[in-house]
Amino acid sequence: MTRIKLLPLLCGYITHHNLQEARRFNVSNISMRITFREDQRGVSALVGAVLLLGILVIVLSSYQALIVPQQTAQTEVEHNQQVENEMVDFRNALYEARLDDRNPTASVTLGTRYQSRIIAINPPPATGTLQSIDPGNVTINHDRGEFELKNNLFFEYTPSYSEYRDAGTIRYENTLVYHDFSSSNVELSGQRLVDGNTVRLIQHEPLLDKNGVDSVTYEPTPNQSRIFRPNNVNITLPTSLGPGEWSALLDDENEWEVIDDTEGELTLNYTGDDQPEIIYSPVEDQEGLPPDDRDEDNGDEDNGPTTINPAGPDDVRLVGAEFLSDQSGEVRVSFRNFASDDAAFEQGRLPFYIRSPAQSDPPTQVTEVRVDNTLYDDEDFVDEHWTVREDFQSLSGGENDLIVLPGEETTDITFGFDDRTDSGQDFFSIEWQFETSQRSTYFIDGDGDGSPFAAEITDEQAEPETISPGEETTISAVVRDQFGDRFEGEEVTFTSDGEGEFAEGQATSDEDGEVSDVYTADEGDADEEVTVTLSAETPDVDDVTVTFDVDDGNGEENGAASFEMLSAEEFQETGNRFVTFDWDVSGTFDEVSVETDTDGPETSTERDGSETLETGSGSGREISATVTGPDGGETCTATIGNNANIDKNDFNCNSN
Repeated sequence: MTRIKLLPLLCGYITHHNLQEARRFNVSNISMRITFREDQRGVSALVGAVLLLGILVIVLSSYQALIVPQQTAQTEVEHNQQVENEMVDFRNALYEARLDDRNPTASVTLGTRYQSRIIAINPPPATGTLQSIDPGNVTINHDRGEFELKNNLFFEYTPSYSEYRDAGTIRYENTLVYHDFSSSNVELSGQRLVDGNTVRLIQHEPLLDKNGVDSVTYEPTPNQSRIFRPNNVNITLPTSLGPGEWSALLDDENEWEVIDDTEGELTLNYTGDDQPEIIYSPVEDQEGLPPDDRDEDNGDEDNGPTTINPAGPDDVRLVGAEFLSDQSGEVRVSFRNFASDDAAFEQGRLPFYIRSPAQSDPPTQVTEVRVDNTLYDDEDFVDEHWTVREDFQSLSGGENDLIVLPGEETTDITFGFDDRTDSGQDFFSIEWQFETSQRSTYFIDGDGDGSPFAAEITDEQAEPETISPGEETTISAVVRDQFGDRFEGEEVTFTSDGEGEFAEGQATSDEDGEVSDVYTADEGDADEEVTVTLSAETPDVDDVTVTFDVDDGNGEENGAASFEMLSAEEFQETGNRFVTFDWDVSGTFDEVSVETDTDGPETSTERDGSETLETGSGSGREISATVTGPDGGETCTATIGNNANIDKNDFNCNSN
């Protein structure tokens, strides 16, 4: 009983004792407990911040790993497509430099930079390499031998992308541009190597090797082309295309037979009826490369760079060649030094001499060289002879150890050969080494003239095409040389079968090759079609004719009806395909009809108008437009091919 009462007392004592101890010792502990509760309340905010940071890191990592590569790849693909177009422009500039005298330029953007970013990281800018490749010489076999042409360079562009790893290589070769992927080649341009009976070989100087991000500007300068007309000829060219690919490209060129189209080699044999033409068109980049680059790896390693028919402002240029006598075996070749400083030849050689068509064996040796009135012979001309195809021969051995070419003057050099030379038949080359060790090759054709000559009259027209008695029409044309360039100084005579008169009757082609004269119609020309004939002074240039109509003076047009303009355009609407024909008709006519091989004709009596026909898809749809009248008519046809694509906008027309 006593123990039971002691228990509450003991509990009370303990409680009282603990309270006293708490008052004495645990004030700081109470404070600590309060502080610990505040830290617990901040944990949720801290954890949230850490989670947000983690999410942000994951998002940025995903953006860097997924989105940035996609955008990078898109930029690279777009740049690669841009370079495809630029390489086609590069090829066009190379080709047109010889044809148009327009000083074309082109640029290739080697690399690309990626879009700016605030947070994500871009790869380094993509770079690219544009370089020329020497695939080997072009070999021309002829009934009297063969010769080789160097510097038939190819060009290729290779990018270095971060993401677009299958970009391949864009190549130019033999006037063709194509994209070389690992599995196939995609053509980016057509070929201009072969056209009818003509093969054009474009040689390039100097070698090109550019790498980086920025654009490279290309400004080709044409040199003097030469035309060679051989017999029994075949040409072997190097190629990077696979077997059979050139055969497909040349499938429509019926005058040249592909006799070898294996890996790395293309051989063409001429089978046409006309005289074949091989045109050498050397081109060099005078502006696009820094001066230090123009002399690197260009020609013989030990003897400096080589150029072909140089035509730059500081070069010695071939300006004329004359076969003095077919029996004497002498040819006078004229060189003009266009620089103000003197130049000098110290060595020379003849790489080849060919006679075409072959009547006899061509000369094999140069027996003497005369410079103006100075003879390089027994005393001064080493060994007395140069042998064709052999190495360079020196001019030293006497007082005249150099052939000096005064600045801004023309120097005549006469070669004596060991056999007869044939004017109009022979073709040979001379390679000179200058005192500066530079080498230049000059082609001498058998036409007896190293400069351009009138070859054809083109672009003939009468404007207007219909006049009345007493009214005037202007007859115009363009004279072109053997290279297709406009030719100055050719006299052209104008004659007609009409009763009217010309203002002059003759005209001389101006600096643009243009000639023109004015014809005034007479009363006797009424109701007639007048034909004008243009005849060049050069006998080998074919005549061309121009026709125009003269009405009866009452405002009505007469003569055979014909299309002054006929064109067509196809389009798609509501799932169907249509072709719209537009015309403008001259002459007397009853009606114009337009029809397909399945649809009935649409007719009109309007001088100019338009008709629309439904075509549908399919191959070989024939579309014809006909104009008929009391004095005749003209029929023009075009073919609608697959998917209603028009194969020709310039229609083949046949008078009825």
